[in-house]
Amino acid sequence: MAGTKPSIDGPLKKIRRARTHLKCLYDQINTYHDPNPYEVVNKTYPEERKYEAWLKVHREPDRLSWGVLLGDYLHNLRSALDQLVGQLVLLSGAKKIGRGSQFPIATTGREYWCPSKDGKPGARDRFLGGVAEQYRTRIDAFQPYRAGDAFAVKWDSLSVLSWLSNVDKHQSIHPAWALIAKDLGPESFDIVGGDEFAIVGIVYEEGPLEDGTKVLTVTFSTQDPNAKMHVKGDLPLDIAFGERGSKGEGIASPILQILGLRVEEIVTSFGDILPPTK
Repeated sequence: MAGTKPSIDGPLKKIRRARTHLKCLYDQINTYHDPNPYEVVNKTYPEERKYEAWLKVHREPDRLSWGVLLGDYLHNLRSALDQLVGQLVLLSGAKKIGRGSQFPIATTGREYWCPSKDGKPGARDRFLGGVAEQYRTRIDAFQPYRAGDAFAVKWDSLSVLSWLSNVDKHQSIHPAWALIAKDLGPESFDIVGGDEFAIVGIVYEEGPLEDGTKVLTVTFSTQDPNAKMHVKGDLPLDIAFGERGSKGEGIASPILQILGLRVEEIVTSFGDILPPTK
């Protein structure tokens, strides 16, 4: 609005609102887990030298409610960043915030800095119109592409936020997935048999939180045709969201809070020039 004094209040309010939605999501997931609503069943295939584990769900989760809460959380985090840019526009001397103003999130330097083939400006110029160069430079430092390594860029907190948020806004509500909560080494498995054995490969798999979803495949070597494998202890599972890539790659629910911490870090870093008004 014209005449509005630039302030960090709005973005901070959005972050606090996001926390409320995330807490509701975590509360619902915790309630679902009490008592145990599913189990991991498994079978060894001696002739194939293979062990598989998959889900047996005893009680269906409220997937739609979880996905909506996740979307609300993501929306408020994304809005906090976009509204931060709006306040920087006002701080830079503009009388009103342009419709195209938003916080750019770029996974390549070309996308951020360079015009496209059809002449459209790069994300920096397209989304930071009206923002003074000194403030743009600060935003430059937060871009995911600066991580360099392709894996780090893909799983940078802002990259993940952008992906999850865009899917929720434009495609569909995120489904709930199941995945193994931690890496398991060869020492986590044992084979009942009469000779020596070795673990050849461990493949973690992800899929919908429903009956029959495979979560683990282990291949092994042994001369015993009747050998059976088992896991030492329980297989720890996490609820995850998202379906990224050809095989699907979910974001474990405990990691979601990291997105909020990253957005808060970015927003509060501008507190020296956008003080709260109250």
